[in-house]
Amino acid sequence: MNRPTSFRLHIRPLFRDDPDVEHMKGLGIDLSSYDDVRQKSANILARLKARDRKMMPPASTDGPWPDEWIALFERWINEGHPQ
Repeated sequence: MNRPTSFRLHIRPLFRDDPDVEHMKGLGIDLSSYDDVRQKSANILARLKARDRKMMPPASTDGPWPDEWIALFERWINEGHPQ
C-alpha cells in the first residue's frame, strides 16, 4: 500500500527554485506556494502533460518531467491536495 502524498514531502521538491519557480512566477503561478499550486493544479497538470510549446518545464531547462513525476502530481490532486 502506498502512503498518501503530501505537498511538502512529494510535490514541492519536484519544483526547482531556479528555473521552475522563477519561470512560472512570471506566468502568475507560484510553485513554492501550497495554496497557489493547489488552486492552479489543473493548469499545472495540463502544462506538465503538454508536449508542445506550453510544456513545463521546457526542454531548455531539463524538461519534460518523467511520466512517474507527472503521475505523482496527478495522484496528489486526486487525493485532495494533501499539505
